Amino acid sequence: MKLQKLAWYAKVWTLVAGGHFIDAEFEKWTSGPVNYQVYMKYQEYGAAPIRRQAYDAVVVDDDARDILCFIVDNYVDIPALSLSAMIHCEDPWICANDNELIKNDDIIAYYSQQSFAKNFLQDHDGDNKSFYVIRSNAWHAFTMDMDKQESDTFATYASPEEFREYREKAGRDFSAFLNEVKKTITLDDAL
Repeated sequence: MKLQKLAWYAKVWTLVAGGHFIDAEFEKWTSGPVNYQVYMKYQEYGAAPIRRQAYDAVVVDDDARDILCFIVDNYVDIPALSLSAMIHCEDPWICANDNELIKNDDIIAYYSQQSFAKNFLQDHDGDNKSFYVIRSNAWHAFTMDMDKQESDTFATYASPEEFREYREKAGRDFSAFLNEVKKTITLDDAL
């Protein structure tokens, strides 16, 4: 499932970025958009990890590789079911008929209006471009009790690197917090 969702978002954002190097069609299935060829190739794995030997090598130019790495880097930590839930709330999947192809025009029309699209639509002169986060379910849960002004401060960063550093620090802080909670529980249980 996660492979399908990552492939979907790779197609989505490369279309928004003006690239057409992912020549894959996606159908509307109950679980979300599915590329039938990918489904057939990897269906034997089910929910298990796909062995590295099963991958086909794909050669792409540097620009395509950079965009694909950027997309995967931003989506890879989102669980498959969360990716599926996000897609189920997005118009191209909602508006498509069951088992029919989702149209590229519908993809471009919807996703180019999303804040994450600004990452692909800005001038790429130098490294001083803003970074707009994915408005995932986790982002909405994180900002749910914030007013608009406060939540907007977490929607944009000075660069992808700044966001990555912030995300990694938040992960470390959360792990430290959990470790402290575990120590407290262990001490209380021992008493």
